[in-house]
Amino acid sequence: NPVSLIVMVTNAGNANLVVGAPAISGADASEFSTSGSIGTLAPGASATFTVTYLAGNVGSHNATVSFSHNDTSTSTPFSFDVSGTTTTPPNQGSGGGSGGGGGCVAGSSLSLTGLLFLFLIGGLAITRKRRLA
Repeated sequence: NPVSLIVMVTNAGNANLVVGAPAISGADASEFSTSGSIGTLAPGASATFTVTYLAGNVGSHNATVSFSHNDTSTSTPFSFDVSGTTTTPPNQGSGGGSGGGGGCVAGSSLSLTGLLFLFLIGGLAITRKRRLA
């Protein structure tokens, strides 16, 4: 089953913050998708987009999510890593009166490498800090 993560961007500055559409890159980029876009945020406004781990193939998958912005106090694009792991249950066997079947459950997960960094440091990186005269 797919797993989604909502990413919020807030403009803590006093000028409009223009945020480009999120993009996914990396060897496993096809295992993830994004929906929604931010556009222009007025001072104090917030908006979200969603990153989804599609869980379409068994294994561990890694990618990078990035988006451009016009905040001159930090480099653009702003990027963070995502990873997900998909597992499957063991073969169910043919029965034969021996029990079999196993007890594992298929699942998927989405994690953000450096999530704490994103919220503590990243929040500064995606807010406008300059003042208009």
